[in-house]
Amino acid sequence: MSNNPHIGSSLDDFLSQERAVAEVNAVASERVLAWQIEQAIVEKGLSKTEMAKAMKTSRAELDKIEPEQREEVMQIVTSWMRTGIEQGRQEGREREIELVLRMLSVKLGSLDPEIEAQIRGLEIDRLEELGIALLNFKSADDLTTWLKNFKQPS
Repeated sequence: MSNNPHIGSSLDDFLSQERAVAEVNAVASERVLAWQIEQAIVEKGLSKTEMAKAMKTSRAELDKIEPEQREEVMQIVTSWMRTGIEQGRQEGREREIELVLRMLSVKLGSLDPEIEAQIRGLEIDRLEELGIALLNFKSADDLTTWLKNFKQPS
């Protein structure tokens, strides 16, 4: 029988006993992140300078990240960019809704809450169409007719 206390234990158990779990996890994470950044640079055809700019850092700082860490950073940056773009689109849509509603209020007076809710539910393309069409409206009946006649894409 062996006197080795690690026989039959898992790697995690061994690393815990040796107090090396955090260090091993940190090194592994760094290597994965650098590799992922390197892959993203290659796949997206970016230079290191372009990548550093997208990450709001310097090329020198990017060079400090091991190649294994770069992909994870790129994925994080890409995710932030997508989130920012989506938030920008939503803000733009909300601003367009408010603009069209203000224009309608100036042109036709206060709107029925049901009509306002219907306008808030319009897709961006329909809001733009309404923004142009309302310039020719003479009464609230014109708005009601426009809303009845348009078809929301499915």
